Amino acid sequence: MKVLIASPSFGTFGGCEAFVFRLADEIAHHEDYEVAICFKRVAGEFSLDETLQTYIDATPARVCFVDRLSQALYDEIRAADLVHCQNPSIDVALLAKWAGTPLVMTVHGWLRERWTPRGLAARLARWLSDRRWYNSDFVWSKWEPRRRSPTSGKLPIVSDLPTGIVPPEDRKGFAFAARWIENKGLDVLLNAYADADLDRSEWPLVLLGDGPLRPRVEALIRDFLRYHVEEAYPERSQEVIAQLEAPSRSGMPPQRD
Repeated sequence: MKVLIASPSFGTFGGCEAFVFRLADEIAHHEDYEVAICFKRVAGEFSLDETLQTYIDATPARVCFVDRLSQALYDEIRAADLVHCQNPSIDVALLAKWAGTPLVMTVHGWLRERWTPRGLAARLARWLSDRRWYNSDFVWSKWEPRRRSPTSGKLPIVSDLPTGIVPPEDRKGFAFAARWIENKGLDVLLNAYADADLDRSEWPLVLLGDGPLRPRVEALIRDFLRYHVEEAYPERSQEVIAQLEAPSRSGMPPQRD
């Protein structure tokens, strides 16, 4: 059975790409399956980076890059027995129907635009799929707010995680790793951490990610730092704040949705 995993791509490596490669690796372990990854270049924004190339070189799957709504994309879909699309893509959905190839879909993001041309196209693509999975109840509720389809479900997103173990006595602090958006609880966490009576050298908080809430997060960090620094070092507060705020920003690498 030939399985084609189709996904839009900026040429960078992020959470969606991690899922795609892990899924392809799992399928490749079954001898009756042949898996290919088809990355659709995002027009005007595609640039292949070193990390993504490293994963391409390591995967057992065949990898190709195509343009949106292209003959190359149609040829890949027509040659497959099953297409697994990442997020609703109207070109993949229409070409799969035209080729008669069954289409399943994993939806990673919630529906932001319902009545715009882009939103309507995404909703049509989702409707054209034969089976779809959402990565959370929140995402599912945004796409199917009134009645959940019997051909829909929730699928935990898989990835490769480090296998090493840090001894419990060497562990300390807290870590938050997620997209910085509403409903993740990041602002609640920051406020709780600011109010907690902790030795912050022993219980540091590390934030990983980026997103629309970044200005609010930086304001919370800045206000929190200013309060504690001025309390401890009133005569050197501005100097110390400047030293502390710089690394707090550089420690927040951007992540793709």
